[in-house]
Amino acid sequence: MKKLYLLKISLILFVLSHLKVQGQCAYPIPTINVVNGVICNGSPAILSVPDDYDAYQWYWGSVPIPVAADTYGYWAVVQGYYHLELVLNGCTSQTAPVYISAPLVQPINFPDTLYSCTDSLVIQMDTLLYDNFMWHTGETTSALTVHQSGWVGVGAGIDALSCGVADTFWVELNRPSPTVSINVTGNNPFCQDSSITLEATPVANQYSWNTGDQTQSITVNAGGNYIVTVTNFYGCTASDTVLAIVVPCPPSTQLSSLYCPNYGLVKTSAIFCDPVQGATQYEWVFTQGGNPFATKITTNPFTVLHGVSPAPQFGNVYQVQIRPYVGGQWGAFGAICEIGLVPQPTPATVPLTQLRSEDCGKLNYRFNANNRIVAIPVFQAIAYEFEFKDAITNIVVATYSSPFPVCFFNMVTPTLTFPAQFYVSVRVNYGGVWGYYGNSCLIGIIGINKEAAENQPNELIGGKNILFEASLYPNPFDQNVTVSVLSSDKDMILVKVFDVTGKQVDEFQMQPTESKVVGGNYESGLYIVKLSATSGINKTLKLIKN
Repeated sequence: MKKLYLLKISLILFVLSHLKVQGQCAYPIPTINVVNGVICNGSPAILSVPDDYDAYQWYWGSVPIPVAADTYGYWAVVQGYYHLELVLNGCTSQTAPVYISAPLVQPINFPDTLYSCTDSLVIQMDTLLYDNFMWHTGETTSALTVHQSGWVGVGAGIDALSCGVADTFWVELNRPSPTVSINVTGNNPFCQDSSITLEATPVANQYSWNTGDQTQSITVNAGGNYIVTVTNFYGCTASDTVLAIVVPCPPSTQLSSLYCPNYGLVKTSAIFCDPVQGATQYEWVFTQGGNPFATKITTNPFTVLHGVSPAPQFGNVYQVQIRPYVGGQWGAFGAICEIGLVPQPTPATVPLTQLRSEDCGKLNYRFNANNRIVAIPVFQAIAYEFEFKDAITNIVVATYSSPFPVCFFNMVTPTLTFPAQFYVSVRVNYGGVWGYYGNSCLIGIIGINKEAAENQPNELIGGKNILFEASLYPNPFDQNVTVSVLSSDKDMILVKVFDVTGKQVDEFQMQPTESKVVGGNYESGLYIVKLSATSGINKTLKLIKN
């Protein structure tokens, strides 16, 4: 009987031992109690079981949580599965896992202070992020209209997640609005292929143009409405609009080829630009090394350097741009041309001149109003002085000064005696400095001739004697021909070249005293060269290319 009892005891211990190995304990396994099963904005989920067991080990997934062995409760702050391992009377068991979620609810991100430029402000919540709302006023709408400055509180949540967020902020009403106006730099209307600059003033916190630009100023080259909206510190806005108008541009102009470039000028030099039809003004802009130097407005297509303020100085180089004014609109500036003034002239550096070859040695002049002698022109000379010495005594008997290289016998003082012979020398005023006399030439005056002069008279235009001479050299020519003009008038001279069929093959303008090389692209043959000026001067020459 005793043996049978012992056998029963051993069988029971074996069964209990077997059950432990299989993880089955002879006690009920509890279910984890969950309070606040959603981790909302950092608030924990509270997990617990009855305090009826010898030891407890919490797990997050398969990872043991390091807490005390007698901890039957746990605050979960991380999303995931949780379960508990229990020990009672040496038997270990595990609870069923529970899932704790941590939904992402976007926080309310109002700034610390909201401003309004009026006496009210509508505060709108985002209905895509939240589906329920509670304002400090008790209203549950997604928007609240505030009518006085002060604190505002709002809560918002998502029903399906059982989670919400809250925020408080200050509202300030009746803040000052900005002012704005657009300043235009440049002419408006403005020319095609040019631009104007639009600047919003005064300074603001933010700028927004309808072009997409975010800067205070923009440069535009197209017509249309340009709108700027400015925002101040309080978020208040103001706008202004300007209409940019583009009009056809007058043609541009630049220094004529004789002066572009030209480094042989003096202070008294005149520089000419290509004239523009209908232009009533010309603006001349002088720069030096990229820096502004001077600006001059003229009514004619030329300017005298000593009339520019400040005046260009000897030994310096300048860059010149010109634009015309036509029909109430300034044109665009033409190409930059460089000019230079010679070093400060001295009598020794002033160019020399003398009578031209056809006048030098001529001994049969007649004394009348048309007879004259002509000196070789000096570029940029402002005056010529003719000196007459008696050919026998070599004593100076008379002088004559003129802005042109021409001396009319009847203008010389004292009056020249005749018959007589004279040695004639000429000097020029160049840059305000008189040079030395050039080579002397012997001439002779044999008497009075009331008829036409033996040498070619001047043109009589509008009751005035105007010197106008033109020459072609060489003629005939092989490669190029030099067209030279000499006029006492200030008008530009138009030159047209025609072939024997009457077809125009060339056209160009010349200054009153200028030489120009042409003919390189002419075919062999006979040409008619016609020269004319607005004063009424006309001359026709024949030209032959071999």
